[in-house]
Amino acid sequence: MSDVQALYIFLRKPVSTEMIDFLVSTTNSIIQIQPTSLKKYNETPPLSKFIQNLITYSHVQTPTLMSTLVYLTRLGSILPPNSTGMETTRHRIFLGALILAAKNLNDSSPMNKHWCKYTDGLLSLKDINALEVELIGYLGWQNLRITNLDLLNNFSYFLAPIKSKLRKQMDLKLSKDLKSGEANWSW
Repeated sequence: MSDVQALYIFLRKPVSTEMIDFLVSTTNSIIQIQPTSLKKYNETPPLSKFIQNLITYSHVQTPTLMSTLVYLTRLGSILPPNSTGMETTRHRIFLGALILAAKNLNDSSPMNKHWCKYTDGLLSLKDINALEVELIGYLGWQNLRITNLDLLNNFSYFLAPIKSKLRKQMDLKLSKDLKSGEANWSW
């Protein structure tokens, strides 16, 4: 029931609403948004819907989607707490982190022109190219590497129930083995 076992199980799970909600919450915590009256930004979809659409269009899997969390956490620790942005800033931050995660983890990931289509017209190709470069500028090339420790630290919310379930399964097996006299005590 190690952290690595739980991580392996978690990363094999399908993308869930709980994961999306956690990513929305994390993204929302990074930067405050200034209200605007511009028509385009009033049509901005909720961040949860935006993320769900990106997942549907790109077929992103749990490891890539959740590795986005590592970049979001890093960005949150870099930006000043009083930072503010426009209505689409959180969408841009999330997409930038997702693009970096996809390009970092996968041999083949969507090109920026495809990500542009996945935003349903919210962002242009120029916007997407710029946000990718900006995010790399904030994080730095040296901070794009993701380690197992990064995953364990960022996914602890999801790993705790898995570890608990593994622990219960192990206890149940040991209990059954003790009752049947089949316990293997190899020290």
